Amino acid sequence: MSRKKAKIEHRKHKKKVILSLAIIFIFLWVGVVAVDYAVRDMLGIEDTKVLGFEVRQEEYVVFTLGNIRYIEKEAVEEKIQNIQQQLYTILERIKNVKMSGITDIFFEVTTNYKNSMI
Repeated sequence: MSRKKAKIEHRKHKKKVILSLAIIFIFLWVGVVAVDYAVRDMLGIEDTKVLGFEVRQEEYVVFTLGNIRYIEKEAVEEKIQNIQQQLYTILERIKNVKMSGITDIFFEVTTNYKNSMI
């Protein structure tokens, strides 16, 4: 088997392994949530969950392994706006590079290098 065929086979095998692990993880997560729901329903427990998420008026509530975490909506919105602003600046920089042209930047670097050699 040539190197190219071996590499292709390795990629296919890697994709299959990743897909199977993702499916196993999804089934595991669904099973844990289903069992948790059934046990809480039988025992009449309302306050804690194994995994869960709830949206309230001014906050998000995240349930993880019996712990309850409250997250303010304002804090989440601030983080989202901050990330959006950073992405916007990155995209503007990329746009400016495309406008000026990568060949221009490369040409400038090579000409400076050739001039320093002389």
